[in-house]
Amino acid sequence: MEESVKKCFDERTAADENTHSTDCEKKIFYRREICELLVRQGFFRGSIFDCMNSKETIPRPVREGGV
Repeated sequence: MEESVKKCFDERTAADENTHSTDCEKKIFYRREICELLVRQGFFRGSIFDCMNSKETIPRPVREGGV
C-alpha cells in the first residue's frame, strides 16, 4: 500500500468518522472505488482488500511522486 495511504489508514480515529471528509478519507474512498471497479471488471484478480494493498494498482505517476 502506498505509504501516504497507509498513513491515512493508521491515523484514522473514531472522531474522523463523524467529521467532514479529510484528504485521507478522500484518498481511501477513491482508492476503494477504483479497486471495486478493477475487481468487478476482472482487471485485478483478488479481493478489494488485496487491491487496496497492492502497489500494482497504484498509477505509475502516483508511485513516482506525481507528475
